[in-house]
Amino acid sequence: MQWRIWALATAGKFFEGLVVFMTGVALPLMVAEFSLSALQKGVLSASPLFGILVGATALGGLSDHFGRKRMFITEMAIFSICLSLLVLSPGYICLLLFLFGMGLALGCDYPTAHMVISESIPSKDRGKLVLSAFGFQAIGALVGTAVGYLVLHKNPEVAAWRWMYATAVIPALLVLAGRFFIPDSGHWLVCRGKVREAEREVARLLRRKPPYPKKINLNCTHPVDFSGNPVTRKRHYGVLFSKRFRRVTILASVPWFLQDLSTYGIGIFTPTILASVIGPETRYAHNLADIIHNDIIAAKGAGLSASFAKVGAVLTAFLFPVLLADLGTKVLLYALVGASLLGAVVTLRFRVETKGINLEELGGITENSADARQTTSL
Repeated sequence: MQWRIWALATAGKFFEGLVVFMTGVALPLMVAEFSLSALQKGVLSASPLFGILVGATALGGLSDHFGRKRMFITEMAIFSICLSLLVLSPGYICLLLFLFGMGLALGCDYPTAHMVISESIPSKDRGKLVLSAFGFQAIGALVGTAVGYLVLHKNPEVAAWRWMYATAVIPALLVLAGRFFIPDSGHWLVCRGKVREAEREVARLLRRKPPYPKKINLNCTHPVDFSGNPVTRKRHYGVLFSKRFRRVTILASVPWFLQDLSTYGIGIFTPTILASVIGPETRYAHNLADIIHNDIIAAKGAGLSASFAKVGAVLTAFLFPVLLADLGTKVLLYALVGASLLGAVVTLRFRVETKGINLEELGGITENSADARQTTSL
């Protein structure tokens, strides 16, 4: 069951890479079919990334309110609907709305999928499985680009972009169906005082033959978060910048922002770059900044990190054509590489090791805590 949950959570990351990078291939065809201006082209390329930004920021905390599983299903349903409608889009406005809608769903899925994995996987494996889940974004980018070119090769027509997106509809529906059959988060249920229901869901999560443990007993006399605070206590984004959480907030946000500047700048406009410079290889690599796990602010922390990263992605998607014309290919590529290196420096400076630390212990990490196990290597 835990591997099934992990696979269904990685699907959101896969679809993000698929959609964003497939759009890089499909965009010239959309421009040709609908006679789009340069401004409309820039807005269209940035729309799914802007949707991710809004989704991660405004909707990232919904899983704390409505529950992990419910939002896990809703996000993929919205994505599947918008993807299906995108294939049938009759004009620019519909393209814009449906690309934005897909991004909105994927942005909301960022913190939800992160928490679903974190609350279902043992602490010794959690870090590498969360990291590998984000790695599927790169696989999705590769598949999206490859599918785009294969479809265009088999069907060299302006309307080929519709078939590109159509290839993802059935996989999205299969992932949506799979998300109905996973247990809800025991952590979330306990923190809402639903102890008996949490016991049933944890029993489903740990079901095996022979049964072990034979019976699940969770004791929680008062609903509290993992730091011991009552769940009724309101948490806001300002908490993420308090002394207690400032270190992990910087670690989760700044390197991701810098890395997305170059990732999406190079990735979306790979055809443009290759048209200017013949021969260089473009490589997609995504580094994971570990997210704050405190249950009450977890989704907000994850959403803030994802949205901050997507600010960088939106900026490059929208400004890349202008900067390419003003600065030239060589200077712009050096600037993007520099942004990635700066992200590595920030990661080294603010790194926090979480391997082997359970969620309850992570809730108590402070800026100078001895529990924040720092390593001497990346």
